[in-house]
Parts: sequence; structure tokens; C-alpha cells
Amino acid sequence: MNPALVNALVAVHTALEVEQMLFHVYHWRSKGQDYYGDHLLYQRLYTDRAVEIDRIGEVILAVGPASAVNPVTTITGMYDLAQRIEAGGGSDAEKGMSLVQETLSRLNDANGLLGQDAYSLSVNNVLAGFADKHLEALYLLRQRAGR
Repeated sequence: MNPALVNALVAVHTALEVEQMLFHVYHWRSKGQDYYGDHLLYQRLYTDRAVEIDRIGEVILAVGPASAVNPVTTITGMYDLAQRIEAGGGSDAEKGMSLVQETLSRLNDANGLLGQDAYSLSVNNVLAGFADKHLEALYLLRQRAGR
């Protein structure tokens, strides 16, 4: 077991949880002329995160101890990250971009800790799949913020 990798994966899990929560809130807060498109965009983003949250939890438990998935640690990390993103100001799309960029950074950090262990290739595939979806989300949010 690589404790640094487990901690990095937990950080990814926390960021994904915040994404799901904030995108759900942004979904509810959609208003104005572009309301329906924004409503659907944020719904797409928060529902995509549910699958990722489940998958990263499974990865954490495959490479680390059950105690690594700790609700108190997760909630504390979520609070800190959500507060930082919301305090950053800007539109919901701009906040969403900042959050997705944070998650991408955490994905890269975790990927950089993979060694030659038997599970490394599989974990890399999971992280790369998440990164692809997050680049797509960043593109969509950037388009929205650019209006």
C-alpha cells in the first residue's frame, strides 16, 4: 500500500463530491434567458459525478485500507474546498471551471504517485477516464462563461 497515493485518491474523491454538490446547486440556481440550457448542463455534470464518486471509492478500497474512506474527513475536505470555490466569486460557470481545474490537478497528482504495483495500470485507466470527462466539462463551462 502506498499511503501517499491513497491520500491523493481521497483528495480526488473529495473534489468529486464537491463537484456533484455544487453542480447540483448551480442546476437549481439557473435563471434568465439561458435557464434551460444551463439547467441541463449542470444536471449532466452533477449526474456524471455520481458514477465517478462510486468508482473512486472502489479504487481507494482496492489499494488502501477501509479507514481511508472516512465521512468526517470527506465532509471536512468538502467544506474547505466548497468554501474556497464559492469565495472565489464569478459566475457559477466560472466557479465550476475553477472546481474542475482543481479536480484535474488532483487527478494528475494521484496519477503521478502510481508506481509499478500490480494495480497501477488499472488505476491509471480510471484516472485518465475521469480526466477526459473533466476536460469535456471544462470545455462546456468555458463556453458558458464566455457568453
